[in-house]
Amino acid sequence: MKITDRLDELEDNIISAIQKDRMDKSIEDPKKENREYAACQPCSCQKKHSQAEFGCITCVEVYCKQCSVSHSTHKAFKKHRLIEIEEYKRLNESVQKYDKVCNLHNQDLMSYCNLHNSPVCVRCIQLHHSKCPSLVNIVDIATQLRPAHSDVLDKDFEEIDSTLKTLRQYTLANLADLDETSEEKNKSVTDYKREIELEFHAYMDHIDKATRGSITENISECKSKLIMSLKEIDCRREVFEKLKEQWKLQKYIATDEESFFAIRDIKELLRDLDTKVQYLIDTYLDTSIDFIPNESFREAMKALQPNLGQIEMVRKSSISISKLSMRSAIFKKAQIQVSGMSKAKTLEIEFANKFVIPSTKSKGNMLNCTTMSGKYLVVADENNRKLLIFNIENTTSFEFPTNHKPFDVVGMDDDIVVSYGDRNYIEIIRLSSKHIQKRNLGNSCLGLSVCDRNVFVITYPKGITVLNDQCEFLREIQMDVEGVYFLSVHSERLLYSSWKLGEGILFCSNMSGQQIWQLKFRSPHGVSFDRYGNIFVADNDSNEVYVISSDGKNIRTILSASDGIESPTSIFCDHIRRQLYVGVDRRKDHGILAFNMK
Repeated sequence: MKITDRLDELEDNIISAIQKDRMDKSIEDPKKENREYAACQPCSCQKKHSQAEFGCITCVEVYCKQCSVSHSTHKAFKKHRLIEIEEYKRLNESVQKYDKVCNLHNQDLMSYCNLHNSPVCVRCIQLHHSKCPSLVNIVDIATQLRPAHSDVLDKDFEEIDSTLKTLRQYTLANLADLDETSEEKNKSVTDYKREIELEFHAYMDHIDKATRGSITENISECKSKLIMSLKEIDCRREVFEKLKEQWKLQKYIATDEESFFAIRDIKELLRDLDTKVQYLIDTYLDTSIDFIPNESFREAMKALQPNLGQIEMVRKSSISISKLSMRSAIFKKAQIQVSGMSKAKTLEIEFANKFVIPSTKSKGNMLNCTTMSGKYLVVADENNRKLLIFNIENTTSFEFPTNHKPFDVVGMDDDIVVSYGDRNYIEIIRLSSKHIQKRNLGNSCLGLSVCDRNVFVITYPKGITVLNDQCEFLREIQMDVEGVYFLSVHSERLLYSSWKLGEGILFCSNMSGQQIWQLKFRSPHGVSFDRYGNIFVADNDSNEVYVISSDGKNIRTILSASDGIESPTSIFCDHIRRQLYVGVDRRKDHGILAFNMK
């Protein structure tokens, strides 16, 4: 065995022993770590002995009655919150502690990798994250994170709270209505019976009994399902209350660094809870029963089944389940984005690379593109009916043939979502296994965009269809998409370019399709947001790329013909690599130009 191998084995054994020791300590009796809150801390500093009666959740100190009066009346501490010592003790002992040491290497977690959504130590960086472009210091972002996410988490708690209450209210109302429904539908059966009882009086008693039995059975089934639903809602409520209490404790007691780790865990738990609550909404059954008369009864008495009509559960329209539709929570993944500012007027661009795409045609290739995992560039080669997948580092590529001309592509995890322009469906291609799943949307599918793990599709002529990360239907944004081919979505904003009525217009609207602002261009094609909300537009006729501030008030040219921009058709901004990709439809030289953004 080589010395280096023995050293590696020794290091692994040491790490395993450290992990085991830490795990053993983590399961020790938590009462051993209970803090003492008996003595007033200011008095103790003066070598006095006073019983603590109050605690300040801002200062994280305990006070006797006299010191608490001085503390609360002091001008600098007027906004501090004092609570009784028992409540203060309970809050402090309930706050969850977070380990700031790497589980793999037993070193302090110093940095955070945005690419892999994970805190890392120095050893992690050396072994696995040396090429990651988005490493930041945890200390630098910890103070930003708490105020930035505090209000968001509070809002998410309030929204789930409201949704659970409404679901429970609807379910209880539905249970109450079923008893009245039973009487009403039985009356319908009786009325129908009277119309035909002269024709088959002898057969009527048998049929009447069977039909009423079916009503009772269906009512019982309805109630059973609703009671199960009610139990599920109450279960989610219990989980929600526990999470809410945990967040309340972290919010007032924990330090910034403790909050950094707590917010990640709470956001992950809330994401899971959000998914389960959304499932309750999607599967919610506002159940009733109905009586559907059998109109062929008179013509074929002997051939009839032994009932007067069909009894079935129906979904009532009196209560709109759309009222319960929750927004897409930002905690779909426990990912921390480092806040920052970038102004359109200070953005700098420099050429980085070129990805050549051979073409048998001289013009007319849209070349829409996207990136995956910060490693691959995927290009929709419309003219050659294939996807080209480049390695961004060395520009090597491989092909993925398609049955039709691919129009637009977006990437999400290991999946590529493709639209085909004149086809009524999109395809989801799993890159690792080459598995293809088709999703029919009923209308021509054009531009694509991904935001908060939702897929947005221009479906002409309906508007914009929104799908979840499994490409299942969520909702429809009804709007005029005549002449609209390109789309980008960011932070509750829709951005799309239109060539309607012979003029080019760039539109920015909210998530309901209501216009916020618009700008005129000669021939706007591809559009894209960067992570700060700045907007990039490729203008095909002017051979220029523009950057626009998020409010649409500031605009300037950042790329032109002198930079190799000829007939630009597509544009994509990679938030992780901080690169801008522009598709150029030159007469003899098609391809994607990559630029670094500073």
